[in-house]
Amino acid sequence: MRSDHREMTRALKALVVPPLKALGFAGRFPYFRRKRGAEHQMLMIGFNKYGGSFYLEGGRLSDTDYEALKERWGRAGKALAEEDLNVGHCKWNCRARLGAESVTPATDHWFVFGPEKGKESSIVQLPSHFNGVASKVVSVVEAQVERFFASAS
Repeated sequence: MRSDHREMTRALKALVVPPLKALGFAGRFPYFRRKRGAEHQMLMIGFNKYGGSFYLEGGRLSDTDYEALKERWGRAGKALAEEDLNVGHCKWNCRARLGAESVTPATDHWFVFGPEKGKESSIVQLPSHFNGVASKVVSVVEAQVERFFASAS
């Protein structure tokens, strides 16, 4: 793991995870979930495999869809527990990348914290840089998470 990826992960864990927990999300970095009524609500932080950026994605799954998914997995000989659910289990139209001004399933938004692999920079970023990026994610969590799940219902 590159040092900038490691530093970004550190900043996200320190600054973003506490507000997610305060909103009732459980789980471990990078997968978070909560249950609201008859809906499973999930958030995930996904890093670009080429480095330098990541996204925050939300997804929802109704109890009915979860039971159908659990049954399909069971027929394949696999168990799917609630605590194993993540955004990847949601249908495409029940997911969205958060961070852009308009949040829809077609919206894409990446948080940039460094260069991609092969485009290395000689500039060494200080922890304050990664904390600044993580603070932007906190702002998105505060402004968009509840709105996304409320509009998705």
